[in-house]
Amino acid sequence: MVQSKGLLSAFVLAASVAFSCAHAQNWPTKPIRMIVPFGAGGPTDVLARPFAEKLGGTLKQQVIIENRVGAGGNIGTELVAKADPDGYTLLFTASGPMIINDQVYGKLPYDPEKDFSPIGMIMSVPMILMVSTTIPVNNVAELVQLAKSRPGKLNFASGGYGTGPHIGGELFKRWAGIDIVHIPYKSGSQIYPALMSGEAQIYFDATIGLPYTRGGKLKAISTASSKRISAAPELPTMTEAGLPGVDIWSWYALLGPAGTSRPIVTALNTEINRMLKDAEFLAKVSVLGFEPDGGTPEQLAERIRTDRKRVENNFKAAGLRFEQPSGTGR
Repeated sequence: MVQSKGLLSAFVLAASVAFSCAHAQNWPTKPIRMIVPFGAGGPTDVLARPFAEKLGGTLKQQVIIENRVGAGGNIGTELVAKADPDGYTLLFTASGPMIINDQVYGKLPYDPEKDFSPIGMIMSVPMILMVSTTIPVNNVAELVQLAKSRPGKLNFASGGYGTGPHIGGELFKRWAGIDIVHIPYKSGSQIYPALMSGEAQIYFDATIGLPYTRGGKLKAISTASSKRISAAPELPTMTEAGLPGVDIWSWYALLGPAGTSRPIVTALNTEINRMLKDAEFLAKVSVLGFEPDGGTPEQLAERIRTDRKRVENNFKAAGLRFEQPSGTGR
């Protein structure tokens, strides 16, 4: 009887593997939904669009982007966590929903480590400190001095609670010992007009914002990384500006719902790593400051685990606490 059960279990496992492989061989036979849990115009969306176009061409199926914004990326991320793991619903996300949001929102409607099948890291991007031209500052020291002279009067923008710009602003407040006020916006497309009008004065952005500074509409005064960056080598680091240890990056990755078949994960991971060597694709995104990553699904899973712990430690060290924010999206 025990032997029969063992044979039955082996048969079921073999049948399951065979079905999974057959499914992957036939995949994709219809358009793929790629959920971007942030609004149009922000870094995640801007990177996702050329990625989806390139991936769709390779797979010979349309990859349709759906922006499902809300709660700092939680809404779109939860949608994918609860989707069928058939390879037709994927998550293209910045790092926030995977490594930051549980520190901001407490218990999430998904588990970043259990509810997803990591597929591959795509890009990383350092953040830069940008300011409105409506305030008389040209470097970090002048910004800190102005903020100290006007406590609670300067605002910093973000695309929602728990996003990289929000966390960057909160940590900057503590590192610099200043009182600045957080204003969350619904998308990146709303933030730039707010900065240019002076409604908000400070923004920690991905390097995608550099065209605004080079066009004279905004001012970039520092990188939020520990080393100068190739996209803007003229910008001093926070360490050079007197705030050592500041190193804020955002990364972008592709994930599927937990249980996505390994052959589909492998096929997508192969395409990601191939794409990151494609000169045409890299030319489209490198001008925006994105830096290619790549790697295996296992490396992405490990990155999520280690970054979650790092963020938790940073929050504790900075004394960051949030009370039931109503986030938007970026």
